[in-house]
Amino acid sequence: MTSSPSIECHLSRSHVMSLEYTFSTETRGTHHESVIVPV
Repeated sequence: MTSSPSIECHLSRSHVMSLEYTFSTETRGTHHESVIVPV
């Protein structure tokens, strides 16, 4: 289950770069997995 979030992270960046950016700035990329959940 460690590779799952890694792969989704890449897709999420292309699919929802805006959402990732918003969360990344708030937690410096700490809630990356949280961003993938709503996506």
